[in-house]
Amino acid sequence: MSRLLCFFALLLGAVAFAATPTVIITHASQDWDHLEETKWPALAALNALRQWAPGPVPVISLQGGNDPVRYFLSSLVDPASIVYSKEGELPVRIRSPWVVMMGGNFSDCNRVTVNDLLRGWGRDGSLSTRDLEVLFVTPAIYDYARGQAPGLEYPEEIQAASRTAQAQRRARTGIGSPTFRLDWILDHLADNASRLTHLCGRMKAAYEAGISLPDHGITVQLGTALRQCTDGKHVLRFRFLYPNAPGDLSLTEAIRGLFPPR
Repeated sequence: MSRLLCFFALLLGAVAFAATPTVIITHASQDWDHLEETKWPALAALNALRQWAPGPVPVISLQGGNDPVRYFLSSLVDPASIVYSKEGELPVRIRSPWVVMMGGNFSDCNRVTVNDLLRGWGRDGSLSTRDLEVLFVTPAIYDYARGQAPGLEYPEEIQAASRTAQAQRRARTGIGSPTFRLDWILDHLADNASRLTHLCGRMKAAYEAGISLPDHGITVQLGTALRQCTDGKHVLRFRFLYPNAPGDLSLTEAIRGLFPPR
């Protein structure tokens, strides 16, 4: 577990980190991402993190099995990093103050993973008073655009767009996959202000920060835009790497910008 211990300095303006994140991939599987739309963005993100981070990047791949066909990133990570997880539960204690999330479903198993991460922080006295950032690589995360639990529903404009896109997929590929990349979902909100408003409400509803980390205020960051959702002595930042947001470039360049210049 010592490889998972890293300390970072968050520069003023929340632009760059001086240390290495821990990457968690939850259920990167064609069982849900039927067309494997998140596979290549996840691979690009992993390669960029490994290239630009100041040290080796710890990766934990949560999988419900070891089938390399079903779990399409299993052959791309160290076999020792694969951890069995049926519903996204995180049986590993994470001590890194900067965690990068990929996989899915964003509203289901991925949410279970992050809640377990927060609970682990809240139970550890040496961590519970420190800031924590969870960064979601939106092109490498999938989700159902409709049919979510109360409080996690997407706006009707997203649900309508997903119904149209699903029908088009079925006509084009014969596979009417109901999951979409998270960046595609966010694209269907009008502007960054609408996205931040939606994400603030969603993150407060989805995560047990008020229970696990009661002294942490929730902040959402999308591209370079910030929104403080709740107040607190410490910061729990949900940051969305969203290459389509104003001020961001390609996924690789956006990840490069997370680290101080060499």
